Parts: sequence; C-alpha cells; structure tokens
Amino acid sequence: MAVTSFDHKRLDADIARVRVLGTSRFEGNFRTAMGPDFTGRIATNKTVSVGDIIAGPRLQRASDGRSTFVVVLDQTVTSEGSQAQPQVVRVGLLVTVLDKGEKVDGVQVL
Repeated sequence: MAVTSFDHKRLDADIARVRVLGTSRFEGNFRTAMGPDFTGRIATNKTVSVGDIIAGPRLQRASDGRSTFVVVLDQTVTSEGSQAQPQVVRVGLLVTVLDKGEKVDGVQVL
C-alpha cells in the first residue's frame, strides 16, 4: 500500500516511508517509475492517493533468499478542491521481498 498512498500535505513523510521499506535497488526503480516530477505533480494537483489491498498478499515463489507475492489493490485518487469524481484504479503487483531484513527489493505492475 505504501507505494500507492500519497497525500500532498505530507508528501515528504510518504516518500520517506517508501524509502524505509525498500532496498536501494527498489528506491531507484521506484523513482524511475514515478518520473522526475512526481512530487511536483502531486503538490500542484493537490493529489491524495490511497491504496487498499483487496486480495493477497499471496506467496508466488520463494528462492535464493527472496519471496515474491502477488497483491491486488484499488488505488483511489482525488484532487483536493476538485469537483471530479475520485478515480479508482485496480492494480496487480508482484512484490519481491528479501527474506533477511524483510525489505522490498522490487515491485512489478501486472
């Protein structure tokens, strides 16, 4: 849920939360996937995004000190002050976690 939940009012804390959960490899992949102006877009649009797990996590494989889980979530995105209906996007993810230290090493959108 951490990689899909952000609030423009506490964006620095939300980004810090994602960093703490993952390895440096994951952090680099996350920043690349979000794009260079990710935080600017959220601040400008006054975006609030909330992820809710609807299925999983379910173990898909475990080997070489890593476990990979499938997770399905709904991401609800709103813009503060907007009259538009919230957008709800269903997202499937494969989340790979290092068994030692329990850090997220990768997230793949399905």
